[in-house]
Amino acid sequence: RAFQLFPLQRWVSAALCLVFCCCLFLGAANAVGLSDYLQNRHTYSDLYEQEYRDPKETAITFPEQKRNLIYIYLESMETSFLPKEQGGLLDYNAIPELTALAQENINFSHNTNVGGFSVVPGTSWTIGAMVAQTAGIPLKVPSDVEPDGYGSDGVFLPGITSLTDILKENGYYQPLMVGSDSAFGGRKAYYEMHGVDKIYDLYTARQDGIIPEDYAVWWGYEDLRLFEYAKQELTKIAQQEQPFAFTMLTADTHHIAGYLCSECENTYEEQYENVYACSSRQVAAFVEWLRQQDF
Repeated sequence: RAFQLFPLQRWVSAALCLVFCCCLFLGAANAVGLSDYLQNRHTYSDLYEQEYRDPKETAITFPEQKRNLIYIYLESMETSFLPKEQGGLLDYNAIPELTALAQENINFSHNTNVGGFSVVPGTSWTIGAMVAQTAGIPLKVPSDVEPDGYGSDGVFLPGITSLTDILKENGYYQPLMVGSDSAFGGRKAYYEMHGVDKIYDLYTARQDGIIPEDYAVWWGYEDLRLFEYAKQELTKIAQQEQPFAFTMLTADTHHIAGYLCSECENTYEEQYENVYACSSRQVAAFVEWLRQQDF
């Protein structure tokens, strides 16, 4: 009897394995939004034909007395850390300082709360967001078109006109500061190709004595040191005669769970919430410092 049932047992086992594999695949696909991704890949949109304006064909006029620009990218920052009544997902506000900045100043929102804007395909990771915010286009070029990723040959989207290109043409001095290896993700290549004059990163921080030669935490060095580095260099840059556009990118709030630095508090049960709260305080303090400067 056992011999006669063996083929049936093997068939049932194989069928069960197949069912479980399908369930796991469907669960994973749902978790990462695979169906939405596939649908978006094959959905036509006339957004760019109707709404996009090519800077090369658009008259952009700067005032005679140009103002300095400081552009701060907050890695992975999102409004889900707001309380539910303000459009977030929490019962409390983990980023009150950033909330106040948004409410007291110009805030681009999809609702009457702090809100935000929709994340479209090609803009949801660091370099994708930086390209989208400076050039108005999603980064839809596959990263494997070059052996070592974006910008490995020193060329990155040469045909576009970005914000930094426009500022360069109008006489701005432009530095970029990140707390990691600037070459990662093609950031160095992108910004150097599009008008940035100097890049500060993990290696320049070591050279400038901001951190020891062998120092490395998280993605490079923490935001606490990044903001101090920015203050130091901005003070020098502001002494130049030409207007400047200073861009910087934080890193402590990068997934998974973020980096809890020595200045952060353990107010909440989840580490990520503590990291976001810490980032909110640090950014607000930096903005307040900027407000006190003549530049």
